Amino acid sequence: MKSKFTIPTPTDDLYLSTSLMRGQLPPFVEKAMLVTDQPAQMDMLLLSTLTACSYAFPHIKMLHGNPQHTYFPNLMTLVVAPPASGKGVMNNARLLLQPIQEQLRKQNKLAEIPANSSSAAFLDILKTSDGQGFVMATEMDNLSRIWKKDYGDYSDLFRQAYEHETYNKARRSGMKKTSVYTIEHPKLSVLLSGTPNQLHPLIGTGEDGLASRFLPYILQDVMPFDRNALMNGDHYTENGAKAVFEELGKDLCARWHWLSLQDKDTLWSLTDEQAEALADYLQDWEQIVHERPANESQTCPTVLPDVFRTMFNRLPVTLKRIGLILTVLRLQVPDSLPQQQKSAPRSAKSGLKNLVDKVLGREENISASASVEGAQDLCPQLPEVLYCSNEDFKTLVILAEKFIRHLMDLALMLPEPKMVLPVTYHERANISRAQELLALLPDRFTTAEALAAGRSIGMEKRAVEDHLRNSCSKNTIKRMSRGKYMKSV
Repeated sequence: MKSKFTIPTPTDDLYLSTSLMRGQLPPFVEKAMLVTDQPAQMDMLLLSTLTACSYAFPHIKMLHGNPQHTYFPNLMTLVVAPPASGKGVMNNARLLLQPIQEQLRKQNKLAEIPANSSSAAFLDILKTSDGQGFVMATEMDNLSRIWKKDYGDYSDLFRQAYEHETYNKARRSGMKKTSVYTIEHPKLSVLLSGTPNQLHPLIGTGEDGLASRFLPYILQDVMPFDRNALMNGDHYTENGAKAVFEELGKDLCARWHWLSLQDKDTLWSLTDEQAEALADYLQDWEQIVHERPANESQTCPTVLPDVFRTMFNRLPVTLKRIGLILTVLRLQVPDSLPQQQKSAPRSAKSGLKNLVDKVLGREENISASASVEGAQDLCPQLPEVLYCSNEDFKTLVILAEKFIRHLMDLALMLPEPKMVLPVTYHERANISRAQELLALLPDRFTTAEALAAGRSIGMEKRAVEDHLRNSCSKNTIKRMSRGKYMKSV
């Protein structure tokens, strides 16, 4: 059955919030977004709120892939924007997790793991915190600098945590002592932001797969002047936003507490009709993404790097994770829940005191497992399966088109991987033809002109596109914008 959804017509608007109607998102998310009226900042608040919430939903999972693989809600989000673009608004996400952090500290655990940590320190905290953590870096060059150190690189953990693959690492910590870290099914929610210049040192060429784990939001234009920044209205003050997020943090903590008391995992899922519609929708995008002009003035598509395909292939998992988060945020938290168990040890009693208390019916020596079971008996349980609502599915379809275009922008920002291989006779022939093609082109040219010149000398479309990519990586030509190039001087 063909999807009833059509491919949206691309526009110059890459904002997420402008395509979402008021009331379309769960109230929790809308309250977070409405502390500002700037589209870019609303988008950043949307993404940072979803990412923080993705940490706080224990006992919720989903299946994806063929064969099926278990995934948890954890999102990895990357915001790239010029300086002074309002990225600081994302710091409010930390307030969402503060109440949870306070509860975990009583158990010597952490919700947020500092990004500026050595590899050993990061793994220690993650292991102590049951393999779960939230990582936030508003200046991602701090993270890339620590990863360049021998003692600080844990980028491989990010890649494995996306798939929740068991992580093993051994480190020599002394002459005879070796530390071994084994983390079963790590769950990391990651929120990074920075400027375009900070992107390459962190992500590299994207060839190692790290870039494809992230949901990117690329803001290329400098934000216009915001006159409200000078106003004294309560709605725009720091304290106003802080108060909103502190209240939302209490709500999120109650939701986290409720889910923590569930006695079994709950599976989230699209309906069969939604899954088929989303599959058709993304398949249509896959077929046309290399054929659609980037804008109306172009008659030929932009040549996308190979890394785009790996990003696109992982997008369905991210979209489903967002659907899961939206569904859980719509659940009504019970008004009264069992109090969280205190981890403080009981004071020791003498044998005689224990005997007296037992005879008088004042025995308090209840096992920890019995206390947990009792709390679960008093806690409303979720059904075995939660399905995505049609309302939230509509949101996923709207966001999918925007995210695909942000993936395209990220792929075009990354440098081509450099491959040092022996040059064969066939490759030498291709180099000669590529030089011939370049000689036919003016100093400034478009993809359409390159394809036309290629046809005149018998080069196929794919060969011309490969030449454009290779020439950009070697700086023989420069990509000025989508579909427009200039020869290097």
